[in-house]
Amino acid sequence: WYQRRVRGCSGTIYCAENDKNELLSEVYKKYCWSNPLHVECFKDVRKMEAEIVAMCGKLFHHPDRVYGSVTSGGTESILMSMKTHRDWGREVKGINNPNIIVPKTAHPAFDKAAAYFKIHIIHIEVDPVTYAVNPADVARAVNSNTVCIVGSAPQYPHGIMDDFVSLSEIAVRHDIGLHVDACLGGFLIPFMEEAGFPLPLFDFRLPGVTAVSIDTHKYGYTYKG
Repeated sequence: WYQRRVRGCSGTIYCAENDKNELLSEVYKKYCWSNPLHVECFKDVRKMEAEIVAMCGKLFHHPDRVYGSVTSGGTESILMSMKTHRDWGREVKGINNPNIIVPKTAHPAFDKAAAYFKIHIIHIEVDPVTYAVNPADVARAVNSNTVCIVGSAPQYPHGIMDDFVSLSEIAVRHDIGLHVDACLGGFLIPFMEEAGFPLPLFDFRLPGVTAVSIDTHKYGYTYKG
């Protein structure tokens, strides 16, 4: 029924294969009454979270011990990242009026994060031909209150990846965060080179990258939430 319901729609259901759905349903039945907040009671769920974070860190070439959490989806992942960058800016750099610099094609969760956490958001127009954000425009927008710049890997409207090599250089030069929003492509782009389609660097191999968001419920073949 769900295949009929979403036929012709993009960005709704990413896996509709019956064998995978049956497996996921069996796993879900085992843990649907668990509460990961109580790690002392549900130690296996906490262990799974730690393993997922570690695997994703390895997938995105994190060089050291990686820190992260499994959230309810891309929106919450982005919210947590922006809160973390806001808190870092306040505690480390003394920034009390933080801003983030975001392409206009970025996920709307960045606007939600700005509203929730009292962060000023600066939207940058994208190139009318490539639809990627121009790093020079991002660099011009950076000021003493900037805590993070953002790029998409890829963005939803056109499937375009931003220039993370250049964005990383900006982040390093200004000692600010760089969030890679890979909510859509997170479980595809790490394998592009192996598949014969090499991409410019976009992950923790770039020194300026401080956070990555990845959606398991898209091409990671898990349930939403």
